[in-house]
Amino acid sequence: MRQTLAHMRSLVAESMADPSVVIFARSFALRGGQREYRKQAELIQAWLRGVWVFVDDPLDREFLVAPGALMSMATSFGRIVGDCDEAAMLGAALGQAIGLAPQFVVLGFASPDAGADGRMAHVYTQLLTPDGDTISLDVTRPDGPLPEVTRSWVMDV
Repeated sequence: MRQTLAHMRSLVAESMADPSVVIFARSFALRGGQREYRKQAELIQAWLRGVWVFVDDPLDREFLVAPGALMSMATSFGRIVGDCDEAAMLGAALGQAIGLAPQFVVLGFASPDAGADGRMAHVYTQLLTPDGDTISLDVTRPDGPLPEVTRSWVMDV
């Protein structure tokens, strides 16, 4: 899991040189208002919720699509398909591109095959604003209650 998160972090960093990501992110700053950080983050959250379609990775493979490619999918199809790690990367990239500090939040759930500590099975991004607000971008979470969270950790992006 740590290797996957490190790769996710590097893909987010690389996306800061991708005009399709940075310019699109700036549209949230434009619509949210100058220095209206919470509003900007909430606009990112709402957009992600509106375009995201959850699809599992290929069987027995961790598959990561870079934020720029996800933006291309949104432009071409009006929707984005992917799993939680891709939603986390895109949310982190959009937030970081307009000066919000992203963090990956990783959750583990109890499962019979992973023992009492559970398996790290879900990741999402939260954006920290300069005003001290924290906005969750957990847009792939299923409706209803989650299984018991047995482990969690936060990683700065």
